Amino acid sequence: MTYQDGSIFYGQGSRTSKEFEQVTGKLLITNANKKLKELIGVKCVYAINFFRSTSYTLTKCKITDIQKKVLSNISDNK
Repeated sequence: MTYQDGSIFYGQGSRTSKEFEQVTGKLLITNANKKLKELIGVKCVYAINFFRSTSYTLTKCKITDIQKKVLSNISDNK
């Protein structure tokens, strides 16, 4: 995911066969740039819906107060 200030993190998604049918799964944040390095290792759940050529995703992650502060400090100022 890329934020408005250019910060980036990468995640690896996975689904079981049951989750594949439900279009839900788990996401592990595996890498991030220096600004978001505190997010590496965060585990999330997601749901995805496809409509025509567009996908819509809702992701929920359990984060610490430190991780929340890192995300709160993202701004459009580079």
